[in-house]
Amino acid sequence: MFELLIAASALSLIIMIFRRQARIIEQKRPVDWGMAGHVPETVAKQEEANEESAQRTTDENKTEQNEPLDFQSINKYLREAETYFARSEFEDAEKSFIKVLSYQDDHPEALNKLSIIYIQGDDLRKAELMMTKLMNTNTKDPTHFCNYGRCLYSLGRKEDAITAYLKAIELDPSKPSRHVNVANIYYELQDLNKSLENYLRALELDPYNGEYLSIIADLAEQTGDTEVQYKTLKKMLDIDPYNYEAKRKFDKVAQQLGR
Repeated sequence: MFELLIAASALSLIIMIFRRQARIIEQKRPVDWGMAGHVPETVAKQEEANEESAQRTTDENKTEQNEPLDFQSINKYLREAETYFARSEFEDAEKSFIKVLSYQDDHPEALNKLSIIYIQGDDLRKAELMMTKLMNTNTKDPTHFCNYGRCLYSLGRKEDAITAYLKAIELDPSKPSRHVNVANIYYELQDLNKSLENYLRALELDPYNGEYLSIIADLAEQTGDTEVQYKTLKKMLDIDPYNYEAKRKFDKVAQQLGR
């Protein structure tokens, strides 16, 4: 928890710096130096300008929460970040997504993509920080819960990962891979019955997936569910009559069931 708070403070500092730099950049305009020989401002004028800038920054910080979102800058840096991300240029993508957060600190796609970048870079604490903030601001996108589940699983929090994946399934139950993720975690937790149950749900969505069928047949054998094993092996043979291992097991189960 202490490490997470430190990471959160660091992220807040980074966002504050980017936000301030972004405002300064937006305020600058091209300088028309006029004819050659134009001399720079005096030190006194520069100091006065620095004081005015400092006061302006202070005033901006006071009214920051009331400022409207700069959608033009947000979209600019988001497009830039997405381009880097698509090219797997994750270091540059991270910088651009952080720029997005400097304008909108709860931007869902920036938080989501940063979490993916941190997961792939094995920076799981930062990934958890991104996902926690995302979960507090956006609870309707199933892909976010899938990524959260992946993050929690990588942190070794398998039961919490299951909860996240189940939330994704609740929002959109049409993806077989989500049921498989749950099934695989239950298998690691040695709950074979629930693993089988979730693989069967995945199979309902992808009825001719050979990998699912093979795993279900094995799980059914391990849990002693001969009826599921029989039906699964039969389907495997319907798809591939020359699967001799499936045929051998099918004949054995059929004999046990008296069929």
